[in-house]
Amino acid sequence: MNSKTAGIHRTGSDPSASLSESRHLLLGSMVSRWAERTPDSPAVSQGDALWTYAELVASARALACSLPPGEVVAVTGQQSFGMVAGILAVLSSRSVLLTIDPNLPERRQQLFVEQAGARRLLVAGEMPTWMRQYQWDDVITVGPNQVINSGHAAVPPEPLPDDPAYIFFTSGSTGVPKGVRGCHKGLSHFLAWQSDAFQVGSGDRVAQLTNLSFDPLLRSMFLALVSGGVLCLPQKSTTLAPESVLHWMEQSGVTLLHVVPSLAITWLGSVPAGCTMPDLRLVFFAGEPLHESLVRRWRSKFPSSVIVNLYGPTETTMAKFFYTVPLEPDPGIQPVGLPLPETEGLLLDEQGALCSAGEIGEIVVRTPFRSLGYINAPEEQQRRFIRNPFRDDPTDLLYRTGDRGRYRADGALEILGRLDFQVKIQGVRVEPDEVSAIILQHPGVQSCVVIAQPDASQKLILAAYVVGPGLSSEELRGFLGGELPAAMVPSSFVFLDRLPLNPNGKVDRSALPALGLTRSFVAPRTQLEQKLAGLWQEILGLEKVGLEDNFFELGGNSIGLAQVHGKLRTLINQDVPITHLFQYPTVRALADHLSRKAPRASSHMNARQRAARQIAARAGQSVMEED
Repeated sequence: MNSKTAGIHRTGSDPSASLSESRHLLLGSMVSRWAERTPDSPAVSQGDALWTYAELVASARALACSLPPGEVVAVTGQQSFGMVAGILAVLSSRSVLLTIDPNLPERRQQLFVEQAGARRLLVAGEMPTWMRQYQWDDVITVGPNQVINSGHAAVPPEPLPDDPAYIFFTSGSTGVPKGVRGCHKGLSHFLAWQSDAFQVGSGDRVAQLTNLSFDPLLRSMFLALVSGGVLCLPQKSTTLAPESVLHWMEQSGVTLLHVVPSLAITWLGSVPAGCTMPDLRLVFFAGEPLHESLVRRWRSKFPSSVIVNLYGPTETTMAKFFYTVPLEPDPGIQPVGLPLPETEGLLLDEQGALCSAGEIGEIVVRTPFRSLGYINAPEEQQRRFIRNPFRDDPTDLLYRTGDRGRYRADGALEILGRLDFQVKIQGVRVEPDEVSAIILQHPGVQSCVVIAQPDASQKLILAAYVVGPGLSSEELRGFLGGELPAAMVPSSFVFLDRLPLNPNGKVDRSALPALGLTRSFVAPRTQLEQKLAGLWQEILGLEKVGLEDNFFELGGNSIGLAQVHGKLRTLINQDVPITHLFQYPTVRALADHLSRKAPRASSHMNARQRAARQIAARAGQSVMEED
C-alpha cells in the first residue's frame, strides 16, 4: 500500500468511490409537520409575544401562494415574526430567497438586488427609503407582528430538491461581491443532521442573532423550527453589547446559540454580574478559528454549555465539518473535526494529488449537498468548482476552499491558514482586493493596496496603503462607510507618496511600512479624557491610549464601539448618541464634544457625518455577521 493510498484510508475518504445521497423532507415540510403535530405549541417568541406553529405555517402559506416560481424575491425589514414568516414563505415555494439587511450601506443593498436579479420585494415593517423608489414588479408588505389568516390557504407546490433555494453574497476580489446560489436539498441535509446529531427538540430555545445578509442566518433561524422548538428573536432594544445581549439570552432561557468567536470574546470582557446562562446547553462557534483560551474563558462563565466548532464555506452549504470540543481542549487552535455524513474532506497537494495523513494540502470538499455555485463569477466558478479527477462522472464536483489543512492521527481536520489573501474580519469573509477596488473608486485615490495584518494587540485588521495627495483617513472612512459593511472598512489608513513595487511591477507587500510607526503618545490631561482613554484601553485591550489616538486606527470596530456606547452612559452619566462616537473618533475630540467645547470642524466633517449615520445603525444592531 503506497502512502497516498494509506492517506485515503487514514482519513476515511476515497474520492474514486461514489457518495451516497440521502433524501430528506425539504424545509417547508419539515416546519409544517410540527404545525400538524403540535399546532398550538410556540414557534417564535419576541419579548412577551408568542406565535404558534399553526400561525407561522398559515402565514407562510398565505404569502407563498402569491410568489411566482423561479423568481428571486428580496426579503427585508425588521427582525420579527413577519420576517420569519416571509422567509419561510419563499423557501416553501419555488421562488428564490434573497435576504437584505437594511443596515447595510444603500449601495451594497442595491448591488445585491441588481446582481441577483430580484424584481419582487417582501417587506416586514418599514421599507428602506431607496427601495420605495426602485422599480419593483411587485411589493408585499407584512406587519412585523402580523398573523395572516386567509382561511385554509392552499399548500404551495413544493420545490424539487435540486431547485435553487436562496442567494447569499460573499466578498469578491473584483470589487463586486460573489452571489452563491444554494439548493433546497443542501439546506435540508444540514438542518436534518444538526437537529438529529444534537437532539434538538421541543424543549430547546434557539437565539437568532445572525445578520440577515449572511447564510448562517438559515441555520440559526430554522434549527428550532424544524425540531419543534422555539425561535427566540431579540427585541429592537437589544444590542450586541454584552450587558444587553447576555441579559436577554438568560432571561429568554436560550438553550442553543450560534456565534462568531470574535463576538464571544467581546461578550466575555463584560459579563454582567451573576449571569451564567444556566439553560444554555449548546454553543456552535463558526466563521473564525476557535482558540483554546476562548473555550476555557467561555466555560468559566457559562459552564453548562457544550461547545461545537463548525466549518464550511458558503459554497458548500452551511457547514460541512464539526468538532465537539472535549472537556480538556486541544492546545491552541481547535480542529474542525470530522465531515458531515455524505461529505468528504480531501487534501490535495500543488499537483492535485491526494495528501497523506499529516501532510499539508488544500482543503477540498466533496458532497452532493454543495451549493449550485456562483451567479455572477464564471471564472471563479471554473476555478473553484472542479470535476472530480478520480472519477469519470461530470456531476461529481469538488469545491476548492483555498484553505490549507491537514488531518491529525485521530482523523480530525486542522485548518492552517489560507493559500491566498482572503481573511475573516469579525467573522465576515473579506477579499482585501474588493476593498482596494472600492477605495480606487474615490476620485482622489491614485493607487491603493489593502492587506490584513495584526495590530498591536495581535488582532487581525485591514490596513489600507493609499497614494492620494491631500486625502485623510476620515474622508476615506466616510466614503467607504457608504459602500461597504463595517467589517470591511479598514481600521488603519497609511498614506504614501508611492507604493513599493517589485521587479515584475507588482506591489511589494514586504516593503510596506509597518503600522503604528508614526503614532506619538500624548497623555490624557483632564479627568474626562482619562476616563475615556481608560475605557478604550479596556475595550481594545491596550496598555495605553493617548489623547490623539483614533478609535478605529487602534483596531476598534463596530462591535467594540457598541461596547463603548453601552458603558459610556454609566461612566460619565451622559446619554451619548452612537453617531457622535463616529464623528469624534479621538479621545480629545470626544472629550471636547462632551464638555461642550466643540473642536475645530474638520474639512471632511460631511463625509464623517454621512458615515456616522450609515454605520451607527450597524454598530448597535441586534445581529452578528458570520460566514
